[in-house]
Amino acid sequence: MEPSTSGMKPWQLGVTVLVIVIVLGIIGYFIFKSPSTPSGETPSTNVAVNQPANGQNRILVSDQYPGDKVYITTVQIAKPGFVVINKNNDGAPGAVIGSKWFDAGTTAGQVTLSEKTVNGGTYYAVLHDDVVGDQKYDDAKDSALRDDAGKIIMQSFKVSDTITESKG
Repeated sequence: MEPSTSGMKPWQLGVTVLVIVIVLGIIGYFIFKSPSTPSGETPSTNVAVNQPANGQNRILVSDQYPGDKVYITTVQIAKPGFVVINKNNDGAPGAVIGSKWFDAGTTAGQVTLSEKTVNGGTYYAVLHDDVVGDQKYDDAKDSALRDDAGKIIMQSFKVSDTITESKG
């Protein structure tokens, strides 16, 4: 075997490549992980999501701390529309307490509420069409999006002062 012209032994080159791969993996993890929010504002508890068979529209919301904002982990929407936050009405979406327009695509975001969520409450994040196309939510005109089975695309979430991180 000829000596290396770089002055590195083969094992040193192997270790260097391994270190570079590990560093790139760590950087990739932080770039592609879920967006973080300020400490104490939203938990990282994962919950189930209602996804349509076509996969074009979905929403993912973790349980939240009480407050005047709801942090949306993922909104995937085929055409521009709204995420609408509803109070609980006997296990179904009730009064609207916030909405935000989202462009088509996949993103994260937050919805500012007209009233604060309360400890122990259950709320719903529901995807809606922007029927008129004016980027202003109108409960009478902007209907809830439905999946291929005809179910409203929504995610329920709980609000608590003492949310613990899910181990899974």
